[in-house]
Amino acid sequence: MYILFLCPYFSYSTEIIFKIDHPSYYLSLFKSLFKYLDWQCGISLVNKQSELDIFETIFMSSRFEYKTGMQFTRNDYLSLAQLFLLEHELSRKKEINIEYLIHYYITKHIETQFGLKGFRFNLPTAGTSHLERIRMLLAEYDSFLRQYKLHCEDGEIDFGLFEMSSESYAFSQIPSFIEKKYCYLKSEDLRTIIRLFFSDQSGLYYVESFKDKHYNCLHDLVLLENVPYENFLAYQQSGINHLIKGNFLHIDENGFVRFCDTNQIFILKQLYLKGVLSYWHYDIYCTKIIDNMITEGSLCTENTLFNKLECDYLNYYLNDREFTNGLKLRNRFAHGTNSDSESEIKNMYYILLRIIVFTILKVDNDLLLKLKTN
Repeated sequence: MYILFLCPYFSYSTEIIFKIDHPSYYLSLFKSLFKYLDWQCGISLVNKQSELDIFETIFMSSRFEYKTGMQFTRNDYLSLAQLFLLEHELSRKKEINIEYLIHYYITKHIETQFGLKGFRFNLPTAGTSHLERIRMLLAEYDSFLRQYKLHCEDGEIDFGLFEMSSESYAFSQIPSFIEKKYCYLKSEDLRTIIRLFFSDQSGLYYVESFKDKHYNCLHDLVLLENVPYENFLAYQQSGINHLIKGNFLHIDENGFVRFCDTNQIFILKQLYLKGVLSYWHYDIYCTKIIDNMITEGSLCTENTLFNKLECDYLNYYLNDREFTNGLKLRNRFAHGTNSDSESEIKNMYYILLRIIVFTILKVDNDLLLKLKTN
C-alpha cells in the first residue's frame, strides 16, 4: 500500500521583496507576504481549538501541555523557513539582517512615526555565536517590553525608575494604548450556540437531502443551501428551535431556515475560529453587535498588547511556568542548561527572532490603532 503525502510549495518574488528598499517595508513583509498576523492582527501561528481535529483533541495527554496539532506544526515550520529565507536574501543583496530591521524599528521608527521617544535596543556584536546572540537578545527583548509598558502607563520612559526595577512580569501584564482591545466569550449559553453552529460534533448539519454535499457544520449548510425546516429530524429540530428562540435563526416565508443577522453570525464564527475578537478591526455594524454582547454579559474585554492565545503561545516558547512541554528558552539560556548542539542553538535563535518580529508587529498595530482611535 502506498500513502501519498501532499507537500505544499511556496514561491516568493524577489521583485516584491525588494520593491522598496527600507527596513520598515522589509518588516511589513512578515505581515503582508508571510501572513504572520491574521486580518484582525492576531498572531496567526498560535494554536487554536478550531484547528484541532477530533483525534488530536481526544489523545492530548496532559491538561498542562500546550496543545500542538498538525496545523500548528505546519505553520511553525513554514514561518521559520520564511524568516530564514528573508534573512538570506537581505544578507545576500543588501548586507543587512533581521536583527538590523528590529533595531531600526525600535530605536528609530517608533519615534519618527508615532512620536514615542527613548526606546533602547542593543544588538549583539557582529560575528558573535548564536549562543551569545540568544542570551543578549533575550535580555533586550525583556527590556523592550518593559519600556513599552512604561510608555503605556506613564507616557514616557523614566530610565532612573526603569533601572531600579527588577520585578518579573507576565505577557498578560503588558498593557495596550487601546481601550476595549480584545473581547472574549464569557457566556456558556453563547458557547453552546457557537458549538451548535460550527462544531462537526453537533449533529445538526446532516440532512438526508444534502448528504452528498458533505457539509461538516450547520453554518455551512444554512449558508449555502435552501433547507426546509421539515427536512431536519425531530432531534435536530430541538437544536434548531433553540437557535430560533435565541434570534440566531428564523424560518422565512418559503419555510427555509435562514440566519437572522449575517453580521451576528460572522462574529460568532470569528469567536469559534480565533477564540478572540480584536474589537477595532471590525466595521461599525459588527461593533454595534459586539457592544450589545458586552452589555448583556456575553463577552468580556481586555486592554493588553497580547491577547490570551498569544500569551499562551509566548509562554510555550519562552517560559516554564505555564506548560510542561514548553521550550523554556529564557530559563535554558539564562541558566546554561541549553543544548550544546550548534544546529539546535541556531534553530532556537531563529525562534527567538520570530518572537521579537511578532512583538514588533503587535506593537506597530497597537500604535496604529492608537492613532486611529484618537
